[in-house]
Amino acid sequence: LRAEIIDVSKFEPTALSLHMAALKEFGIDPLDVIYVEDSVQSIQMIFGDHPVLVGVAEDANKAEKWRAAGLPEENIIMSIAELPKFLEQFRGRGKT
Repeated sequence: LRAEIIDVSKFEPTALSLHMAALKEFGIDPLDVIYVEDSVQSIQMIFGDHPVLVGVAEDANKAEKWRAAGLPEENIIMSIAELPKFLEQFRGRGKT
């Protein structure tokens, strides 16, 4: 394994592919990763390339933006503190 710093804005088209390559380098299948995001803009970068996205809404307005962007209701949480509960329910859906 090698260490290097790559300075890339998360909204650049190559950002997700760099993350996926790093996971593969560590022997992690990128399709086994749950992506947690607080930026609705990121959904465009992630959807299609990533099977599971959790949107952290923080308020009703942002939750509506997540819905409008196509994120399933069960993948929207209001706070990062709700992530453990999401993961438990996600396991219960037989997806892990």
